Amino acid sequence: PCRARMPVLKATKEEQDDKQKEYENQPAMVVEAAKTGRAKCGVCCNKIAAEEQRVGCEAFKAGRICMGWHHAKCFFENCKVDHNTSGRGTCKVTKEAFTKGQLRLSFPITKLTSSYANMKGVEAAFPKVLE
Repeated sequence: PCRARMPVLKATKEEQDDKQKEYENQPAMVVEAAKTGRAKCGVCCNKIAAEEQRVGCEAFKAGRICMGWHHAKCFFENCKVDHNTSGRGTCKVTKEAFTKGQLRLSFPITKLTSSYANMKGVEAAFPKVLE
């Protein structure tokens, strides 16, 4: 059978720059009421009911960056504070590199993965989360 190939659409440099600016202006964390009730919690894997408060964290899934959603309770139950032992990695919120021994907050992205924020990032993101 003959299979038609889909044309490859290439974005112009301007379109790529616009997408990059749009991405950079998005917050790393969001708190909102669930709009439809279709999203699943990244920690417990249960659906988040419509109008229920949820926490969104920027996540890399299936080759793209999107929001990973969590029940507020699941999110906060899985946050941990520790010290960076390796000196590697960057803050999810401020994009600053960690230094060895620096205090950081670990927060869930999925059941198995976490991201980290330095104290400056926590100050920037969590007042919005706790509103």
